[in-house]
Amino acid sequence: MQQFDWSAYYQAAFEREKKKNNVLAGKIADADSRIEELQFKTGRIVGNPFYRTMTMVEKAAKLPVRVLRHQSHKKAMQPASKELTESYEQELYAQTHPYYQWLRIHEKTAAKSREEEKTVWNKITDKCRVITFSELQQFTSLREIEGEYLLFLEDNSVLASFAGKRITQYLDSHREISLLYGDEDCFTGEKPDHKNRFSPWFKPDWSPDTLYSFFYLGSMVAIRKSAFESFVFTDGSLAEHTGNQNNDGFSRLYDFILQAAGTLETKQTIHLPYVLSHRRLDTEDSQVADQWMLGAEMEYLPLRKTAWEKRGISVTEVETMYPEIVSLYPRTNDMNDKISIVILSKDNPKVLRKCITSLREKTALHSALEIIVVDNGSREENRDLVEQMASELGFIYDYHPMEFNFSALCNYGASKAVGNLLLFLNDDVEAVEQDWLDIMAGWAKLPHVGAVGAKLWYPGGEQIQHAGITNQGVGPSHKLVTFQDDQAYYHGHNMVPYDMICVTGACLLVKKEVFDRIGGFDETMKVSYNDVDLCFRLWELGLQNVQCNDAVLVHHESLSRGLDEDTPEKWERLLTEKENLYKKHPLLFKKDPYYSQSLNQNLPDYRCDCPFLYENQLYTLPVDLFHDQVEKYKSTFVMPTVERAFLQHKIHKSEPDIYMIEGWSYMLGMDNARFDTSLILTHESGETLCVKALKKYRFDVEAILPAQKNISLAGFVVRILKENLKAGNYRIGILHTDRQSGALYYQEVTKTMGVN
Repeated sequence: MQQFDWSAYYQAAFEREKKKNNVLAGKIADADSRIEELQFKTGRIVGNPFYRTMTMVEKAAKLPVRVLRHQSHKKAMQPASKELTESYEQELYAQTHPYYQWLRIHEKTAAKSREEEKTVWNKITDKCRVITFSELQQFTSLREIEGEYLLFLEDNSVLASFAGKRITQYLDSHREISLLYGDEDCFTGEKPDHKNRFSPWFKPDWSPDTLYSFFYLGSMVAIRKSAFESFVFTDGSLAEHTGNQNNDGFSRLYDFILQAAGTLETKQTIHLPYVLSHRRLDTEDSQVADQWMLGAEMEYLPLRKTAWEKRGISVTEVETMYPEIVSLYPRTNDMNDKISIVILSKDNPKVLRKCITSLREKTALHSALEIIVVDNGSREENRDLVEQMASELGFIYDYHPMEFNFSALCNYGASKAVGNLLLFLNDDVEAVEQDWLDIMAGWAKLPHVGAVGAKLWYPGGEQIQHAGITNQGVGPSHKLVTFQDDQAYYHGHNMVPYDMICVTGACLLVKKEVFDRIGGFDETMKVSYNDVDLCFRLWELGLQNVQCNDAVLVHHESLSRGLDEDTPEKWERLLTEKENLYKKHPLLFKKDPYYSQSLNQNLPDYRCDCPFLYENQLYTLPVDLFHDQVEKYKSTFVMPTVERAFLQHKIHKSEPDIYMIEGWSYMLGMDNARFDTSLILTHESGETLCVKALKKYRFDVEAILPAQKNISLAGFVVRILKENLKAGNYRIGILHTDRQSGALYYQEVTKTMGVN
């Protein structure tokens, strides 16, 4: 009788409890950080000069009529007209509900007639047959279903009013396309409209590896039937291969799509960037909606395993933070595999020791490792320490003095490697789980995969430092950086393997043959974006880069060289290298096939991005000269604050120089929906300019001044081309215009703006 391995059992139980404790510790740390953040914000508010006089202001605000009767401002005391109030409320709603703003812009021409809207839901045409997931149980073959195009729809979802027509037209005009899917959102109630729709899911382009994690195609997918007529659904085979005895319609669809994925090329698939379906929910909780991962649940695990086995690949399960969701990674079981780890390190012996010790102790594949440390010029005492460490821990130490050039040093280390897989690892990365390299190597060995990355945490908790890189409007950016890793973000972007355009060079695994084929890292990119450039070139070669969120390490970021933006010189270098990056890859400028243009383009989270005017409107023509004497419009009822007046940081080197002025201002005791805001800029020469400001929602102002009417949009932003401003100092004043009476109210602030 075989003896049960109790030691393995207790070890596994210990690891599970440890993970739970880590999650709880992370939540406590996150709560502490939020307390600190609130305390910091409170300090800023209390320290504001205006706040110190707020008591006096609020008392005055409670008796506005009595005060104003003596100052001929009776008209300004009247409420705003219905038209102005509605306009104000609509703008406020849009700025507090970004998806509503997105809908206003992107679907303003999509509305159909009432009669047509009554017939569009689940519409069946001669060409396009709509079938709900549950209805798939009725069929054993695609041949049984009538229609040239088949549109599969989740049972709780409805089609957008324009979806059937748009899908049919696209498939008619693009005969090479065999599979089509779109974006979606959620709604509550009987029927979706702009006010009850929320949590848009803007999806990536074709992502075959993400598809093995869960059914990321979502609520709606359309196919050209002729491309898949050979596929047969048989109850027996599905029950046998998927283990799903219920044999529900979705199981049939997911099984079919996974089979089809093995035969599809990227050019045969299309992601239409339109919200083509709406999923009905009983709750308006966006977190619930954003965590939806259909097909990732335990009941579909056998189905996903079977799909891998049909490709001749065995897989291993990995637990996620949610017991009901299990990740899978492929195993090649090739005993001849050898992984060469290239680590750059200079004058960092303590950090290096922690890194290599963790590799030896926390790596299941440690016997297959070749570790190469490249030192570009440590001091003599540190060199002696590393040489002694190499003998003790068993790694190759190559002392190679030269100016720091990440790309050149990595290429040099790779030239010394004998492994068939290359792992580029920062010396400040620490292994914390046994299976991290096993997971990464399984993906890297697949023929269609280029670079493979791991999820990295900051030290001291489970705070995300890296969960993939997206190519946003501001440039390549780490996603979910600083987010606590205790929940699923945007359909599991921190939980399961995802196809992404880039992974970080701090921990990047690639086949040596592929690395050599593309010529390694570009040595003209000495410090920044070399990993991004490598991933771009792998993608352009037709390979998929995979972010393994189930392989976790700790990254003590920036111990080696500091942050990129902490000095003007480093920022200028960063801009130059970014410009060089896009000169090499012009088709990827502000474009990422795995990241929607409708998601934010400058922040680390995943949220709908619909820029407001104040974010991107620029005065490209000379600003208006203000010939009137503003002194006669001075009013103590103008309450202005200018927080910043400065030359903006450039995001791309090709951008013009732009001055930005930001702050908030309101009319004391009046209905602020009546007023427009302008900035009066008075040059030291006496020339006066007038620039209309754009309104911005300010929740902080709203919170500290609850007695003021319609003050939520008191914020303002002005952006002006430097070429339209004279060199010298400008005094700044705020001018409020009453849109009902035409009256002007002015007040100058103490802050000035210097133009070089």
